[in-house]
Amino acid sequence: MANYNYILTLLIFFSVKISAQWYQQNSGTTTNLTSIYFIDANTGWICGSNGIILKTTNKGFDWFEQSSNTTAELRDIQFVDQDNGWVYGNNIILNSTDGGATWNTQNFPPQSYIIALQYVNLNTGWIVHKNTDTSFISKTNNGGIIWSVQFHAPNEYFGALYFLDLNYGWVASAPDGKIFKTIDGGNNWVQNSGNVSGGPMCIKFVNQMTGWASSNTLGSYEISKTADGGVNWSQQIWESFKFINCISVTNSNTCYAAGWHMFVPPNQNEGFILNTTDGGANWDEQYRDEGVLNSIFFVNDSLGWAVGDSGKILATESVTYVMEEDNLTNPKDFNLSQNYPNPFNPSTNIGFAISEYGIVTLKVYDVLGNEIATLVNEEKPVGEYEVEFDGTNLPSGIYFYKLQVDNFTDLMKMTLIK
Repeated sequence: MANYNYILTLLIFFSVKISAQWYQQNSGTTTNLTSIYFIDANTGWICGSNGIILKTTNKGFDWFEQSSNTTAELRDIQFVDQDNGWVYGNNIILNSTDGGATWNTQNFPPQSYIIALQYVNLNTGWIVHKNTDTSFISKTNNGGIIWSVQFHAPNEYFGALYFLDLNYGWVASAPDGKIFKTIDGGNNWVQNSGNVSGGPMCIKFVNQMTGWASSNTLGSYEISKTADGGVNWSQQIWESFKFINCISVTNSNTCYAAGWHMFVPPNQNEGFILNTTDGGANWDEQYRDEGVLNSIFFVNDSLGWAVGDSGKILATESVTYVMEEDNLTNPKDFNLSQNYPNPFNPSTNIGFAISEYGIVTLKVYDVLGNEIATLVNEEKPVGEYEVEFDGTNLPSGIYFYKLQVDNFTDLMKMTLIK
C-alpha cells in the first residue's frame, strides 16, 4: 500500500511540473525575429530585422527563408489564407499573393509611419499610422490599393489595433491607455469610459465582449481583461522590471503572453512566457531563459510558437507527460506500448519505457509518412512514461507513432475514428 501511494504521488507531481513544455526550433539565423503568424497547424511565417522572412510548412520543424527584397526592419506579419499575406515595418508594407514566394511593395498613406496593420479578409484591412502629432486609422476595401482615412486624433499615440470581424474593432492609445471602439467597420469610433494602464502593446478579443490587453509602463507590465466589450477593464496581473511584447488568446479562458525580464545578472535580458487557462484568475510562468521574446501565436489551446532576439524560435504542443517511477522495478528494456484506447476519438494515451538515460523522440506520422506531431523530444532518465496524443484537429484515418532512443527504434499503428 505504501508503494502504491508513493507511485501515485509521483504521478501527480510530474504531470503538474512538466505538462507545458517549450522547446527550441532551428531558425537558421541569428537575426532578431519580431513577429510570428500561423494560418493552420502546419503553415506559418516569421519576420524580423534586415528584411528577414521565414516560412514553415511542417509545424516549424524546418524553416526556410523567403526573399523580401528589403533590408528594413519588419515588425509584424499576417496571412488571411495560404497565399495572401502582408508584412510591414515603420515605412514599408509588403504583400504576397503566393504564400510568400514573392513580395511586392504596397501603397500606404504618405507623410506618416506605420504603427499597426490588420486584415480580416483578402480585401478589407485597417492601418494605424502617425505623423508628427496626429494618429490616423485608415481602411482599405481593395487589398491595400487605396486607403481612406476613417478617424484621426491630434495629440494621441494609437498603438495596439485589433478587429474581430468586418464590424467590431478596438484601438488603444498611449501613454494613458485610452480604448476606442467601432461597431460599424471603422466609420465611427467611440472612446470607452474604461482605460488600461500605460502604453498598450497588444489587444485581442475572442468575441464582442471578451478581450485582453497588455500594456507597459516605465519598468513594469500589466495584463487586463474586459467582459463588456472594452467599456471596463480589470487588472489581472502586474509585475515590475518586466515587459510584455505580445499576447495570444484562444478562448474566453485561455491567454498566453510573451515578454522579457530586465536586468537579470550577468546583465542579460530573460525572455518569459505566461499562461492562464481560467480566464485570468491565475497566471503561470511556463518558460524563462536568456533572450528577449517579441511575439507569440497559438492556433489552438495547446499548439503555439514564440519568437525573439538572436533567431530564437520556441514551440509547444501541450501534451501531458506522466512519469511512473518505482525504485524497485526500473525497466530493463526499451519498450513502446500499444496506444489506448485504440481506435480513439479524439485523444489516446501512448506508453513507453526507457532502460537507459538518453535523448528520446516520439513522433506521429500519417500514412504518407508526413510528420504530424512531436510528442517528446528531450533527454530523459530511466523510467516508464505516458503521453496523451490529441487528434482533435486531424481527420479520421490510420496514423503511426515512432519511438527512438539512441539506437532503439520502434513503430506502431493507431486508428482515429470520428
